[in-house]
Amino acid sequence: YVYPHLDYLSLLTDGGILGSLLVLLGAVAWVRMVVRGLGTLSGSRRTFLAAAVGSFVAFVVHSLADFDAQMPAIMLVMVTIMSAAAYTTRQKLQRRVNSRMMML
Repeated sequence: YVYPHLDYLSLLTDGGILGSLLVLLGAVAWVRMVVRGLGTLSGSRRTFLAAAVGSFVAFVVHSLADFDAQMPAIMLVMVTIMSAAAYTTRQKLQRRVNSRMMML
């Protein structure tokens, strides 16, 4: 075996500590944004965000035992889910910021 079969170890060996920290920082920023959105949204959008967080957690946990991130089809699905969740959250948060700016 030439390459590690653990995504996190592969990220550490390929990107080094700095690359790993950047990926971790991006993941933490996404989780913070989506969790903030969960508090402001309701109905089907909130359900979608909860499902997006669940799929992200499942992906992260499953990556501990397998090398999912190296398969383009799986990463395409994850990036699509994460992007849609970020867009949904950002749309709601942007409306809140705009409404506060109008009050000033």
